[in-house]
Amino acid sequence: MKKLKLTLNHYLFIVICLLLVSYIASFKIKEKKYDKRELYKTELINEKYKDKITSFKITVNKKTLEIIKTGDFWQARLENSNNFIPCNQGMVNEFIYDFTTLRSVYKFSDNFDPKNDTFGFFNNSDACHIQYFLDTDQSFEFYFGKQDFSFSSRYFMTPLRPIVYEMDESLDKYLSSSIQVWGDPYMIFRTVLNNPQAKDIQQIYISSNEGSGNTVYDSDGSVSNFNIYKLLDSKTPDFEYIADKLLDLRHGGFPIQTVEQSNIEFKLKIIFGNKDTCELSFYNSMDTDNDYNIIGEYTLSQQSKKYKFMSKISAWTYNKVKEMVL
Repeated sequence: MKKLKLTLNHYLFIVICLLLVSYIASFKIKEKKYDKRELYKTELINEKYKDKITSFKITVNKKTLEIIKTGDFWQARLENSNNFIPCNQGMVNEFIYDFTTLRSVYKFSDNFDPKNDTFGFFNNSDACHIQYFLDTDQSFEFYFGKQDFSFSSRYFMTPLRPIVYEMDESLDKYLSSSIQVWGDPYMIFRTVLNNPQAKDIQQIYISSNEGSGNTVYDSDGSVSNFNIYKLLDSKTPDFEYIADKLLDLRHGGFPIQTVEQSNIEFKLKIIFGNKDTCELSFYNSMDTDNDYNIIGEYTLSQQSKKYKFMSKISAWTYNKVKEMVL
């Protein structure tokens, strides 16, 4: 019988195969150990509170965003501010759904020591504190800390017990106090006007200090210093394109504080087919970034409701509006 001779290459191949098998097996062992952690199925917010939530606060890096149910929709403001911006209603609804849905969490530690914040609940740029309030005047809160070494799980706890839990990253998208995350992103707030389309816009009046002729009245009935400069309607070339682009432009967040009636540039009054109106007043904020403030006044004729919001836009957006309407 002929003996099988193993060359150096054969030995190397066998060693590589053994190392590969060992490497894969090590992950299986780790995975098995990982699964032995104490598993809980829980809702972060009790499902019975789903329709009782009236507001919640999200604090990151000492910046707190308050999200409040006011009237027909959710609105957001910075803590201690009187200026609201309508929320992205879908985002808020998803937040409530995800926090009241049953999910898997793992107990990581029974003894959290606030003096040794190794989990990053307080002294960490990723730390997030969420507090929610019910119509019963009750409130509850969570602390979210750092991600674990694998960057696939995050630590969290409640102040009721010194127990640290781990959960997956599926809630990370809510751990932000930025209005860009939570707000209706559009310059003309779609939330207020129930998602209008370009075809719904019938007329656009432009008021400017360059105009002359008909007097324009402000929303409080006082005479405006601005006169009608131009009217855009279905007879105007590219009217549908202009309407579509105006609805698609985005704001840049909360306004830069300024006196309302100073540095005004021009106004737009947009009339929709259902008689709702949106009046936008553009103000030069005089800040170093050349941003502009907008005051938006919305009148919902069928509901007999009025809303007023302030936001800011970039110089690029401002110039885009001017290019289309002036």
